[in-house]
Amino acid sequence: MKKLFTVLIFIGMFGLLGIPYKVEAITSKEVNYQEPQGTMLTINITGESKEGQLLLSPEYMQFRLTAGEVINKNELLDKVQLVIDSAASNQFEVVDFKPESKVEWSYFDRHELLDITERGFIVPDYSIYEKKPSFLLTGPVIIQRKSPTTEKKTIDSNTDVILRHSVSFMKRNGESMNLVPTTTQLSSFSKTAKPGQSIQSEELYQAAQSLFEQTKEYHEGYQLIKRLNTSISENEKAYRSVYQFQNGKPFNYTISQLREFSKWDYSQAIRDDIIENYYISKNGDDYYPEQIQITLDLTNEEETSIRTLTLDLPKENTIEHIKHYLSEADLTEIDAKTGDHYWFSQNVKQVSSHHFQANYFSKENSDLFYYNRFSLQ
Repeated sequence: MKKLFTVLIFIGMFGLLGIPYKVEAITSKEVNYQEPQGTMLTINITGESKEGQLLLSPEYMQFRLTAGEVINKNELLDKVQLVIDSAASNQFEVVDFKPESKVEWSYFDRHELLDITERGFIVPDYSIYEKKPSFLLTGPVIIQRKSPTTEKKTIDSNTDVILRHSVSFMKRNGESMNLVPTTTQLSSFSKTAKPGQSIQSEELYQAAQSLFEQTKEYHEGYQLIKRLNTSISENEKAYRSVYQFQNGKPFNYTISQLREFSKWDYSQAIRDDIIENYYISKNGDDYYPEQIQITLDLTNEEETSIRTLTLDLPKENTIEHIKHYLSEADLTEIDAKTGDHYWFSQNVKQVSSHHFQANYFSKENSDLFYYNRFSLQ
């Protein structure tokens, strides 16, 4: 069991009345474990680039919640930033959640998944209960490296460039199309090279294969299926993607002579980090999310259509992608032609293979839903 220690972190969080809350964050690294008291939100996420490159796997962190506190997308992003900073201070900034990210409410054998929305939910008062419900935020979040003040400088063609190759092996999470890393990034090789020297994609693949054959997954019968993506970090500053599995084209990476340095400091090591993700599988299947075109009806309480949309979404976990689309497209609140205002209930049902319904409440009913969703009464 992971060990915990407690630190107090004060951030500006505002509930319904604009009252700032004191937020207690508990990480998973220190002294003897003790069961945290109160209603807790556990954040256990991974940080990825927009292209799906695994960049960071921080330790989980727990936050004490206060009755009446509003937990919405912005508040969760603030908390995730604290988790990211605890693992890599001032190196990354949080951009957004991915569709797979969810908040799970748990109380004994009761569980409910909640999408991350702009409106969010209100934490009920659980003070009269000895055993408190808990909230868990899991899944990947999109992060990006912070850009320090830099300037470009051409280095001599005879300069030694440290070349490091790091690999993560990804497998399906159960039967879903969601991928999870088998471990943190593994180092494949570290060597020196010269500006202008090319690195072949096949060379990197063979290095990844050799590294994979040393893992427990290889001995459990997994196979290395294909490269998912490749990115390059120059001097830990310039970061760029050079390969995505969707295009499937071989690539050659050439070490750049024009490089970014921190201003007034050219003493840092000149280094290229090649970071790759590979897909592994036991049954030899390929990984490519199949897309389908669906009809989505936005309906009221009587299942009368308010609006109809046509969307192209992944066939796997379509309902989860629908919820994410409605959130990203700012459709969690809509107005009908009658002038009535509606709130998305987070409920989506499948009518047929290509037909779905998203249920909305009128404002009066949605407020009741908003306040009482996690009530134990």
